[in-house]
Amino acid sequence: MKRLFLLTICCIAGFHSFAQSAIDSLLGLPSSASFNGIVAVAENGKMQYLKSRGFADPASHTPLRTDQQFLIGSVSKQITAVLVLLAAEKGQVDLHAPIRRYLPDYADKWADSVTLHQILNHTSGIVMWGQPLAFRPGSRFQYSTVSFSVAADVLEKTSGKTYAALAEALFKRCGMRHSMVPGPGMKKLATPYEKGRAVTFDYRRLPVPGGALVSTVEDLTRWNQLLHTGKILQDSSYRLMITPSSVRPTHRWGHVEYGYGIQIMDGELSHNGYIAGYHATCIWYPAQQISLVVLENITADPADMDGTYSMQDKIRAIVHP
Repeated sequence: MKRLFLLTICCIAGFHSFAQSAIDSLLGLPSSASFNGIVAVAENGKMQYLKSRGFADPASHTPLRTDQQFLIGSVSKQITAVLVLLAAEKGQVDLHAPIRRYLPDYADKWADSVTLHQILNHTSGIVMWGQPLAFRPGSRFQYSTVSFSVAADVLEKTSGKTYAALAEALFKRCGMRHSMVPGPGMKKLATPYEKGRAVTFDYRRLPVPGGALVSTVEDLTRWNQLLHTGKILQDSSYRLMITPSSVRPTHRWGHVEYGYGIQIMDGELSHNGYIAGYHATCIWYPAQQISLVVLENITADPADMDGTYSMQDKIRAIVHP
């Protein structure tokens, strides 16, 4: 493979110059050659640092552009959580009512006891459709991507609209022009690679609400700014989203509390995302009003999350030491 392409787009005064230089230096190190992605840092709603390194398609050596689209993995969960909270604001759903109220024909018995609250904070115990719960709902934390598809089913039933239509309306409202449900509209999608091979998806089978929405670093930067400054949700809904209601016991960052699709720790509101060939970091620092978004389209070993996110974690440590 040719030497990775490093493209400087934007480095505006305001975000600390030493941090800019530190990220530049990190991206330029030989040991960082495996990084293939985009870094975006904004402060008070203004982009301060936006750089891409690598290729949109390593096979053709097409340089990665900063408006490139990526599947954002589990960062999708906070977007689905917002859709649920917006429905709650309209009185369409009760976060603490059993799923059965909205999905009376659901085959799984756990619909009688599981609530949207428990889905959003990963205490539902849902493992998979057709399988029993892993534990009594609400009794402990267990990460579940499939449960967010259950939440999407509730949204579709109560709104009369498809999940795709609901997400599209939210993205349009937020001015997120390149964000969408996977499909034919992905004109700028970076090609995903895992273990040196291009990954292909059957988009109809992806767990979209919990792990496969499409976005860009600039759209997610805009999302952070609007969500965390009161432009999307009512304050009471937002407080529910960012208030710890469960604890994620095993995370590479250590002790992490969890709200609704949001990790909460050490002055950060965050989420990571992983789906074959793509991984993401999306963080908001409330005290500093700083947004950090990192998206990559090459993954080496899905069994090694520390290695997969090593560069993203190093960039995080520079932005918020």
